[in-house]
Amino acid sequence: MSYPAPPGQVYPPPPLVPQSSDGVRVLRWVLAALLAIGWVADGLHTPAQLLPGVTLHWSGVASLATLILLIVGPQPRWATKWAWFWLLGVGPMSVVFLLAEPVPVWQTSPAYARPQRLTGGWAFLLAIVGGLLLNALASLVVTPWLDLVRAGYAGWWLP
Repeated sequence: MSYPAPPGQVYPPPPLVPQSSDGVRVLRWVLAALLAIGWVADGLHTPAQLLPGVTLHWSGVASLATLILLIVGPQPRWATKWAWFWLLGVGPMSVVFLLAEPVPVWQTSPAYARPQRLTGGWAFLLAIVGGLLLNALASLVVTPWLDLVRAGYAGWWLP
């Protein structure tokens, strides 16, 4: 809620957050695509047996790169870095972070910082509740669909 300034007093405008370079913007698009495609590929792939050696999951590499961008990047607008750290553990939130923080990738101009941001403690609680809700939704909707796809049926209705 915003209150008007007292007569004769002017509040300073919120600071502007500059847009990242074009290279970082492209990197954020690529990482978001890798995360989304990696989750689908990891969900559809079930190895018959564990193979010895190192297995590379592209969604894991993209998640690590997202965490590095969070640590070394500018201060986000919507939430603190600790808040985003906790929220990155909830699947889709890392894609949201890549596309919307600190300035949305589709926006070329700077964006205004929010006066109040989500803090780490509240984000920790949201991550727990959000993770539980997303897992419940996945077990009710996504898992049966994946079972059909793995069985070789990809249609919308069963004959």
